[in-house]
This record gives sequence, structure tokens and C-alpha cells, in this order.
Amino acid sequence: MNNEEKILALLEQMNERLDKVDGRLDKVDGRLDKVDGRLDTIEGRLSKLEEDVELIKEDAKITREAANTLLEWAEEAQIEVKIPLYKKAE
Repeated sequence: MNNEEKILALLEQMNERLDKVDGRLDKVDGRLDKVDGRLDTIEGRLSKLEEDVELIKEDAKITREAANTLLEWAEEAQIEVKIPLYKKAE
């Protein structure tokens, strides 16, 4: 076997190994695409949850203000009607 044949044989072996590496990289790319898709889905859900939390905070503020208004009214009304409607926490 002369040098040319040896070089050709080595090149063929290298090509076979590179083909295997290419196959593995293609599989990794496929997996990464799936992971990216899942992360996009999670990101979308997280964004929706953040919006929901903000709405809940706003609703809680409105409810708290309304409850405080009712408590103030009950405190004033009990003086007028002389019936205890509200016992303030001490």
C-alpha cells in the first residue's frame, strides 16, 4: 500500500467518523428545537400568569377599598341608629 492509498483510507475513515458526528449533531439540533418549543410555551404561560396576578392585585385593592368604605359607613351608622353594627378591632 503506497502513501496515496494510505491517505485515501485515512480520509475515508475520517469521513465515516464525521458522518457519525453529523448524525449526532442533527439529533441534538432536533432535541434543542423541542426544548425551545417547550420554553416558548412556558414563557407564554408565565406571561399569562403574570397578567392574572396583576388583575388579582387590582381586584384585591378594589375589594379592600370597598370593605373599608363599608366599615366606615357601619361605624358612622351605628352612632345614628344606636345599634352596634361594627366592633372595631383594638
